[in-house]
Amino acid sequence: MLFDILTFLLLGIVVAFLVMRVIFTIVMLRQVTPEIKGPDNNISTAKLEIMIKKALAFFDITDWHVVQSQSEEYFSIANAINHKTKTINITKFNFPSVGYEIDNLLGNIFYAAGVLKKEKSFGRFIILVNVVVPVFRALFYFFTFLQLTLYVIFKVDSLTIYQNIFLFKIMDWNMLFYIALAAAILSLIFSTFVYGAKEGMEVKYEFAIAPFISQYCTEYSQDIVAARTFALAWKTNIMPVFARKASALKYFGPFVIYK
Repeated sequence: MLFDILTFLLLGIVVAFLVMRVIFTIVMLRQVTPEIKGPDNNISTAKLEIMIKKALAFFDITDWHVVQSQSEEYFSIANAINHKTKTINITKFNFPSVGYEIDNLLGNIFYAAGVLKKEKSFGRFIILVNVVVPVFRALFYFFTFLQLTLYVIFKVDSLTIYQNIFLFKIMDWNMLFYIALAAAILSLIFSTFVYGAKEGMEVKYEFAIAPFISQYCTEYSQDIVAARTFALAWKTNIMPVFARKASALKYFGPFVIYK
């Protein structure tokens, strides 16, 4: 009886996660990224290439290359670095204004430079985003799947299961529920830690790019400031949405990650 209740509770948590994903997807689709009224609504490819070269030199990673994706593939800052080809892959969102495009470009280069130089201040953000949260989320789904599988098997032929599987005699299978629940809770908790790490990363990023903007991007400085204001106002750091194509995603700043 208890095993049945715990199994359905896990199903409820899975449904809650799916509902949360639906809600985040709707919020993203309804969010309107404000257009920035700057002196230039577009930036030429040539200007962007010059800016990229200057940014790579500024952050001292000139042996790396920036590839602005022309496909529908989404690259977050957490998975944009390709060590084999020494490239930084940047998602091409549908930017309503040039300030967002430059902000996304500089944010990705800044983050990549910090990772490549193995700066300690980047460690927390990198580990949380790339390791901790995905691992606990995977553990939750794994143990939930295991519990559901055992539930189905148990309902089909419980006597045979108990007679032939030794582990059923020595292990309390209700523990699967508690392990899965703990993994789900820890996933949510560490996601909030990512928020704190994101806030710190935003501060470091703005401090780092200030001299670059004053030296190389004076004509777009107001656009970038407006883009930064919008990014800082967006408090969510991880966006669990169903959309995966770049054209369907909205830009909320370089440190907001779609999962």
